[in-house]
Amino acid sequence: MFPAAKNVETPLPLKQMFALAVVLLNESFSSTMLLPYVGLLIAHLRNRPAEESGYLSGLMIGVFMFGQVVSGKYWGYLSDKYGRRAPLLVGLLSSGFMMLGFGLGKTVWMCILFRFLHGLFNGNVLVAKTVLADILDETNQAKGFTLVSLTYGFGTLIGPAVGGVLYDPANSNMMQWAGFSKEGIFSRFPGLLPAVVLCLYINLGVFVCIVFLKESNPKAQPLPRWLAVLIPCFREAKEPELTLSGATDVVFEKMADLNDFQEDNKSTKKVEEPMVMKRSFHGDMRLGLEPTELGERGYKLSIMDDMEELEMDYEEDGEKMQEEEDHDAVRDPEGVEPFGYKEAFLLPITRNVLVLYMLLSGADMAYGETFPLWAIANNSVGGLEYSSGIVGLFLLSNSLPCVGANLLFHIACRVAEDKMVLWQISMYAMAFGVGLVPFAAYIPPVGQFIMIFICGFLRQWFAAWAYGLITLFTARVAPPACLGTMYGISQSCGAAMRCVIPIVATPIFAWSISGSHPPPFNHMFVFLIAAAVFVVAAVISFGVTMVIHSAKEIVVEESVLHDSGEEDTPTTEHRE
Repeated sequence: MFPAAKNVETPLPLKQMFALAVVLLNESFSSTMLLPYVGLLIAHLRNRPAEESGYLSGLMIGVFMFGQVVSGKYWGYLSDKYGRRAPLLVGLLSSGFMMLGFGLGKTVWMCILFRFLHGLFNGNVLVAKTVLADILDETNQAKGFTLVSLTYGFGTLIGPAVGGVLYDPANSNMMQWAGFSKEGIFSRFPGLLPAVVLCLYINLGVFVCIVFLKESNPKAQPLPRWLAVLIPCFREAKEPELTLSGATDVVFEKMADLNDFQEDNKSTKKVEEPMVMKRSFHGDMRLGLEPTELGERGYKLSIMDDMEELEMDYEEDGEKMQEEEDHDAVRDPEGVEPFGYKEAFLLPITRNVLVLYMLLSGADMAYGETFPLWAIANNSVGGLEYSSGIVGLFLLSNSLPCVGANLLFHIACRVAEDKMVLWQISMYAMAFGVGLVPFAAYIPPVGQFIMIFICGFLRQWFAAWAYGLITLFTARVAPPACLGTMYGISQSCGAAMRCVIPIVATPIFAWSISGSHPPPFNHMFVFLIAAAVFVVAAVISFGVTMVIHSAKEIVVEESVLHDSGEEDTPTTEHRE
């Protein structure tokens, strides 16, 4: 048996990752494109001033996340049962239709309904994370998982800009060059153009996924016949290297080559390529060919009787390999027992990761919702009294640490052998940046800019690392055959925090700047609470032990040509 090379990094599957980047960008575009104009759209639909749109604006944004809370686990379950490719394509197609419905909405509640359905049918990000976990291994996971936070960070910067420029093109000064009629459909539906542009991008994403994205779950069941017939692009031939039967097919192809060689040359043939199949608990099977020394029966194939006997040996060995696989599937209780929210929170290792992710999402969301409100508040209540343009500049400056942190994430993971230590460093750094930023209200304007920029840089840099680590932890603690479901549960938990926190944090901040509250109950209150949550996430992680499922692999080596006529059976070796 040939030991795996531990120091050689597996090349990244760039074609697959390109398709996943398109999918992940769609997720960030969908969730952020509305932000600049949602209040204006509600004012247009209700024919009221934009100042009266606050409550409904939050509702329209929040129902998208609520839809993901409801459906996240089920998208993950479908990806485990029917494969990753079909849910991704369904999610993309559904996103396009729901976005068009939102753009054509005539009432506020119709738009809210389509927004909820958009989140409900949009399981793309969690399935994309699952595919990444399937196609990456321990040598390139840290580098590959940066795709998630990098694309999301890029999308959250580009999405609002595109939405703000394209909204209401018939009456927009920036879109006068396009010649949109003030009596046309884009005047009656000012949010239609952003929806159309996003729909076109989604169609591009569907095409890219059909061309480049391969099924990464070899245990996927066939789709229901009516769905496979209705949408033929969901059907995909199984790749030989992903199945046990594929190993037997390759064996017989090599036997045929040997037989032809005998007929032409009437000589002996030395075979130096036994089959080695490696299967991880997440169903990642790869058939590799490596040179080794074979038995005497592998060297001499000069008469037909020996060839026929060898073919029978191949058939028997293939059947035994299949029986072994079936037996493993039956005796593996985690592969057949249901895995849902209850099981995820009862199992300590998965519960720990979910709790850490919820704390991270909640504290980060509290800061993200509070900072713009504090920045535009009056100086008399502890605010900075900045214009919306300056606030946007600060938010845009977050792109620098986001890109830099993601590019260096794999190096940080390589330096920090214990990834939980890197998590703790990230939490403490975010707590420091978020807790320090409200003190900028007490220093002169020049110092304010520098202090806010440094704190924002610190928070964004380590937030990128923290989200990358959570994606990595989730992949490594997911039970066998439940990787997609685990990502679905994780996505739902994070989305739940993003739904609840704005409802809680913004009223608390409004209370803190009303009246004369002493520190820390003044404008600093929400920031300090968020910083405390980051500290809690760091402290409780000291008691977390990462018993990693996906680090275990089953290596099955089958020598189909034996020595001295003895029969070898498949051997299994567990590796940590």
